[in-house]
Amino acid sequence: MKLEGKVTGRRLKQVNPEILTSILLVSATILALIMSNTGLREEYHYVFNDIKIFGEFNLHLLINDLLMAIFFLVVGCEIKYEILHGHLSSVKKAAFPVIAACGGVALPAIIFLMSNYNTRFSNGIGIPISTDIAFAVGVFIRS
Repeated sequence: MKLEGKVTGRRLKQVNPEILTSILLVSATILALIMSNTGLREEYHYVFNDIKIFGEFNLHLLINDLLMAIFFLVVGCEIKYEILHGHLSSVKKAAFPVIAACGGVALPAIIFLMSNYNTRFSNGIGIPISTDIAFAVGVFIRS
């Protein structure tokens, strides 16, 4: 007996892994913003900085030094593939995405510098420049 025969006209939907990771990314971002800007700040710093995984290696270092390196390696490999064989293989096809990528780096940097000029936070410009790609990947998923 087939399972398909038992389903009455409805299709079972599978969870798309790209959409799930996008939802997790946005959820984690919102949770981190809430925790770091409320009374939960101490717990946030404790979880990320004070709990040692092994030696002096904490969760913050694991994310920054391992997971982000893997993420940008995968993104770099995907971009290389698209340049060699895909949608970015000709100048005509690549012009708009390259211009958009330059704007995606420049605009967050300009906004960050405008709001943090001459403050002790101005050296954190790398954060808005590099994290925009994670959200762009989450937003512009190919179905």
